[in-house]
Amino acid sequence: MCSLLGRLEHVLIDVKCGSHACDANASNISIQDPRTPYQPTFTIKNLDDALYQTLKTRAAHEHRSIAQQITHILETALGSAESPSILDLEGLGRELWTDKDAAEHVAAERDAWD
Repeated sequence: MCSLLGRLEHVLIDVKCGSHACDANASNISIQDPRTPYQPTFTIKNLDDALYQTLKTRAAHEHRSIAQQITHILETALGSAESPSILDLEGLGRELWTDKDAAEHVAAERDAWD
């Protein structure tokens, strides 16, 4: 998937806002996510035939349209824009410390340094 996205980054992508469009051929793909009617439309120009066939095959294998497959690849590759927070670690490993005294553990670790 990463190589596919990497190859997509090397082709010209025009972003347009407007009506639903889905015209796909080996050299030009216009897509708009059909789930919402007023999202941006992406046009990928000069897409090589081998990449288009790979995309088409993968979309068919995963029971998606080409537009849905491109959207899925972009969502997966770009993920969440939020950085992970240290607060998400709260309580992690709590079960490891059940019935253990933290001060005794630290003292034992420090004694092991000598």
